[in-house]
Amino acid sequence: TMSLPKAVRVLVVAVVAIGLGDTVETTVVNNSNGSSTWKLIPHADATQGQACVPKSCVLKGSTDSVTGCQLMCVATEGCVVFSWNHESHHCYTNTNPVWKPLPNNHVDSGCNEAVVPRCGPSPSPAPPAPPVPPPPGVKYDGVIRADVDGSNVAYMIPPYKSNHAATLEQLPDGSLVAAWFSGEKEEASGCAIVFATLVSGASTWSTAATLSKRDGYSNQNPVLFYDNTTTILHLFHSQALAESGESTSEIWHLQSTNGGGTWSLPAPFFTALGDFPRNRIIRRVDGTILFPYYSQGDGHPNWSVMGVSRTRSIGDNTTWSAHVVGNSDNLVQPSVVRRMATGVGGSLLIVFFRDRKAEHIYRSTSTDEGLSWTAPLPTKLPNNNAGIEAYALKDGRIVLAFNPQTTSRDPLAVALSPDGGITWPQQRDVQHGVSSNLSSRVTEPKSGSGNEFSYPTILQDRNGTIHMMYTYLRDTIKYKAFQPSWIAGPSKVQ
Repeated sequence: TMSLPKAVRVLVVAVVAIGLGDTVETTVVNNSNGSSTWKLIPHADATQGQACVPKSCVLKGSTDSVTGCQLMCVATEGCVVFSWNHESHHCYTNTNPVWKPLPNNHVDSGCNEAVVPRCGPSPSPAPPAPPVPPPPGVKYDGVIRADVDGSNVAYMIPPYKSNHAATLEQLPDGSLVAAWFSGEKEEASGCAIVFATLVSGASTWSTAATLSKRDGYSNQNPVLFYDNTTTILHLFHSQALAESGESTSEIWHLQSTNGGGTWSLPAPFFTALGDFPRNRIIRRVDGTILFPYYSQGDGHPNWSVMGVSRTRSIGDNTTWSAHVVGNSDNLVQPSVVRRMATGVGGSLLIVFFRDRKAEHIYRSTSTDEGLSWTAPLPTKLPNNNAGIEAYALKDGRIVLAFNPQTTSRDPLAVALSPDGGITWPQQRDVQHGVSSNLSSRVTEPKSGSGNEFSYPTILQDRNGTIHMMYTYLRDTIKYKAFQPSWIAGPSKVQ
């Protein structure tokens, strides 16, 4: 085979395989022994993708990579099986003792000695690629402009090539602050947490600054929280070994005493492996803090957890207790809101969950400030196994941002509920199809078109305006502002 840089050889294998759909062999360098020949086998079920098998795991005398690898997995520890991820379009490793293609809609890949025994050193990462230029008529400059649908929009200046999973918070002076992760790609080495500010009264978002970046590790899913008792702005994020999925993640923390002007050094906070943040932190009625997150640690399913502080400030990890949400297997990224209610001490906590099975958004309630929850039940809203976020409006309604389908991440919508998330009579698409000439909707692409508008974050400011951010094609983060009445408007841009 022709000579290729180490950093791209595995990717080339994956691209060849998915294009042909047949058994393909090529040569890559993926371990300390040098060259390995890989064989790619399509699954009998076309929806399950393909599997990648290194011939280096074939027993002596065997001519069948699949059989050889299966026998080695049964006979020894640490056999490496490479599976084709049909959504992220690359191979990833697993140590399943039974040979089978094992597609996974979340990347947990990488030839990493800490994850896969005896796999050898990972290839050196490629240098960061430049940010992707915007489509015609769109400017990635952070400037807020009026959209034809009646909202105001801006596209953040992308620090690096891939941008995802924004979080929004408001400061006491009315300024908005945002953070997201940016890097070569999700889970790449050096994937960083970046931070931008919209000063109160300004019409342009600042250029994002890099706050937390570590070679060999990937930082993801930031969560901002302004503590009004200490006037400290906190930022939490996940940190995991690069290309290793969520099972090695810890939750890290840094803070600013001047609204994001300067920051402390990032440091571990919740150190149980598999812990991952995503949605908004809220204050409990006694002044302590509720931190919703989820966990994919070894020995248990992917489930949701409520971190509860023992003090009225963030403190350190010794001042927190963790409470697993019962019956939350495969329900993750909990988004908690408070709704005033009668008969339960004046208020009710409601949580909405992302569904790993890509069926429904789920809902649960708590009357003891998040220590225990009712069994989660499906709502009438669909979920595509992608991020959601809810927020309690000043008028008592709940706004929820989500993808209104079970497949693909286009369109993205918002909905309003007047009854605590039981019904959602008002719903409007925020984005459907790529933007052009400042319109948030210019086409009606088929479901699964490949566009990605996802992982929304949403809040209402003290003046009643709803502010929202979301992933725009992974090229950048898009900002959108509108009034609650906008949601009841036309479902399509005219």
